[in-house]
Amino acid sequence: MMDNIKKMHLSLRSKNILSIDEARIQIVNAIQLYLNNVNKNEKVRPYLASYPFTPKNIEIILFIFREDEGELAVGRLAVVSNYREKVRYEVVKSKYHNEMVLEESFEEAKRIVEAEGALIF
Repeated sequence: MMDNIKKMHLSLRSKNILSIDEARIQIVNAIQLYLNNVNKNEKVRPYLASYPFTPKNIEIILFIFREDEGELAVGRLAVVSNYREKVRYEVVKSKYHNEMVLEESFEEAKRIVEAEGALIF
């Protein structure tokens, strides 16, 4: 089992309607918090395939729902994800389909969040 963890996945849920800028702040800070906790955990470290873990080693998906659990309106941000160091933003296109409207590298998203003074970790 040593050196066996290559990737970690985490799904999150937000009941708050978010803009792309707000979602960027949420996902970048979630990634940074997750990485900080994984990398400082000495009990987990021997099981990591690579150390330190970086954004390429984790996948986070943030699903956005309305407070009343109803459907999001067409055009609203529905999903934000980090996959292969790319942050993707998807909006509701129809009742059963989302459409990716923006993709940026994690580093670019992080630079934007840092420039706004919103990076927590």
